[in-house]
Amino acid sequence: MNGLKLSETYYLEMVAPEIKRSCPKALSFLAAGLVGEGSECFGFDDEISQDHDFGPRVCLWLTEEGEEQYGEALRSVLEKTKESCDRHFSSLQTKEAAGRSGVLKISEFYQKYTGKAAGPGTWQEWIKLPQEHLATCTNGAVFWDAAGEFTAVRKRLLGYYPEDVRIKKIVAKAALAAQAGQYNFERCLRRGEQTAATMALGEFLKHSMELVYLLNRTYMPYYKWSHRGLYGISSVPGAWEEFNAIVRAGINAPKACSEHIEVLCTMILKALRRQKLCSGTDPYLLAHTEEMTAQIKDPAIRALPVMFG
Repeated sequence: MNGLKLSETYYLEMVAPEIKRSCPKALSFLAAGLVGEGSECFGFDDEISQDHDFGPRVCLWLTEEGEEQYGEALRSVLEKTKESCDRHFSSLQTKEAAGRSGVLKISEFYQKYTGKAAGPGTWQEWIKLPQEHLATCTNGAVFWDAAGEFTAVRKRLLGYYPEDVRIKKIVAKAALAAQAGQYNFERCLRRGEQTAATMALGEFLKHSMELVYLLNRTYMPYYKWSHRGLYGISSVPGAWEEFNAIVRAGINAPKACSEHIEVLCTMILKALRRQKLCSGTDPYLLAHTEEMTAQIKDPAIRALPVMFG
């Protein structure tokens, strides 16, 4: 059983019945689910992931009023139900996992990941937020939300970046990916700078993956899961496989690696054209940043440096 299913089963079969028995009015003030840090929140957990922090856990997000009235009672509920669970799970918990689940304030949860209790509002707040932070607070699943406050913020965040911000980030990642992979990678190899070439390749992988996620209107998760999350992504068909090919070639087969970089950049260019973000045919991604920038409506965002975002 994966972590999300385990969490849902734990909530439905143990936590929810105990809440209904001991403090039923608390249900009107809470949302329950599993969202946040940990591979299980993304549905990426497997047997290897069970070496730490694996077990029945759930988040009970409370409104301000709910925390004041029922916070302690709900903590007691979780302590009681945990005691009834398999002892194996409790031995796996680490100090780093503290605060990832249990009784949490809705406002503090979103403040932690977005810097705002209700999530970002202005374009300045949106543009500075890393994709991985937004991915972390919108992953997983919500099993119950009578108050609706938690889900309302979640729904707004899942609506994705404002379009001007998305385009600006696409411009920045296209420029950075082109600079690292289509320009500096080969130059470093020609100089015999293997370490610099490896770093350039890593930068290309990072920025081009971010670009694919932006084109898919999906937040890119923490770097360990960024490639895994691309599997089956629809905005750039075949990207997952092409990233694999680039890594396999690496710097040991520079000609093949450069060819795969160009194939991927051509795939990305086709996606940019499908979304009518650019019209050119040059596979060098930096060549299209000016045209894409011109589509940004807000002059303040449009005036930002090309690689900002």
